[in-house]
Amino acid sequence: NDCDVHLADSATRFFAKVQSGISVDMQPLDPMHTEQIRQYLELARCLDFNIPKDVSDIISSEYADSRRCAHKKGEQMVTQEELALTVTVARLISISKGQAMLDLASWREACTLEQCRKERATKAKGARPVSTAQTPPS
Repeated sequence: NDCDVHLADSATRFFAKVQSGISVDMQPLDPMHTEQIRQYLELARCLDFNIPKDVSDIISSEYADSRRCAHKKGEQMVTQEELALTVTVARLISISKGQAMLDLASWREACTLEQCRKERATKAKGARPVSTAQTPPS
């Protein structure tokens, strides 16, 4: 199942900045770019994709460890919904690389993105930090 989704240069530059960690002005995308992203995500949902048992076992183990660690520290534990979101992001990362199976590198990248998202949310709210227990080991 091959699919090419061609984005305008401005959208490509925007996503390259986001992926490289460069701070970007978070102006809303124009309707054309938004529609292209929706089409890409809709198509990505339909692609065949597998999570190998060894990667699934690692994800399960890390999830259990993160909950155990957060519980001991009195922090907010990672929920099943957050785990499902991170798995979905990892799946989309793998698909964007042309892979039909989730690999550990894509899982780690998704965990890093989730950690960055939580940090941004914490800064935006000025609240107590959320659990960082799901961050992959260095």
